[in-house]
Amino acid sequence: MDGPTLSRTGGQTLVEQVMEVLGTRIAGRKAAPGSRLPSIRHLADQLGVSRSTVVEAYDRLVAEGVV
Repeated sequence: MDGPTLSRTGGQTLVEQVMEVLGTRIAGRKAAPGSRLPSIRHLADQLGVSRSTVVEAYDRLVAEGVV
């Protein structure tokens, strides 16, 4: 299953776009409370970004209290 296409030329960074993808999944209840998030490697492969991009997005979401 392919993930959403992220823009490398838009106004948002890749980290911000990954955060948005995860936020949308959480808000849309595709990721239920208490469920595990996709592994860093899996999400990076699905979205076509580096693992460090996903790590930073996860870190920011934790800091914001989203996850």
